[in-house]
Amino acid sequence: MYFKFCSTALLVMSLASNCFAAPDKVLYELQEKCSNRMETVFKPDEKNDAYMAAIAAGQKNVFHYAYFNHFSATLNRCFVREVMTIGSSKIQTIFDVNEGTEQARFDKDIESGKVNGCYVREKHCKSELEFKNGIKTFLEN
Repeated sequence: MYFKFCSTALLVMSLASNCFAAPDKVLYELQEKCSNRMETVFKPDEKNDAYMAAIAAGQKNVFHYAYFNHFSATLNRCFVREVMTIGSSKIQTIFDVNEGTEQARFDKDIESGKVNGCYVREKHCKSELEFKNGIKTFLEN
């Protein structure tokens, strides 16, 4: 009887752990698919090549480029956050990879602190804080 109880308990625990592991595996696969899709659509290598060409031309500190991809399980969408510094401008952009559309942009002059442009989903914003609050929906799960 004790063996039967232990076997049943182990079976239940095993099934329960598989139920919790499955969503993590699915999310991981979606994140990986997002990353692969981003590489083919967004073509970050071309932008990295432009960065390397700027450095080779002696334009140090003129151009900086970084990008981060993110799969939003809540929105079921793949996004790329691009951050560039060109001269004294810092530009942050959110792209929907599947649609190929720009969802948000923030452009600020680093030296003066002046906001040159800011919007999230066609709604204008006035500060970096408004921008960060607006893009949370794209970057959370």
